[in-house]
Amino acid sequence: MIDLIAANDNLAPAGGERRRTHRRRVLLRGKIVHLTDDYGVDCVIRDLSRRGARINIAPEAVMTNPYLMVVRDGVAHHAVVSWRWMGDAGLTFCESHPLRGDVEAPLKDIKRLWSSLAMR
Repeated sequence: MIDLIAANDNLAPAGGERRRTHRRRVLLRGKIVHLTDDYGVDCVIRDLSRRGARINIAPEAVMTNPYLMVVRDGVAHHAVVSWRWMGDAGLTFCESHPLRGDVEAPLKDIKRLWSSLAMR
């Protein structure tokens, strides 16, 4: 007999979780940055997976297609804002860029910002 729940991705697993990848609870320092800005807005990363994150941030600070810099990991995730609710936002990652070593020209400012934060 086929396990219908396992065979159907559209059904929510127990507890109402509908994500395809497990999101782990974390408490990490992050920054929302954009390629056109020279600064970043602090945020707290509450949940994190390979494909996305839930962050705590002022709603007006999250514009479309930001980069989420995970300071501890030295990674910048180009993201799309999936949802906003009160002081939280859900991000879906489009691509991830390690900031250690060489980076492409558009990411050099983000790397410079990360380098200054990683030293603290």
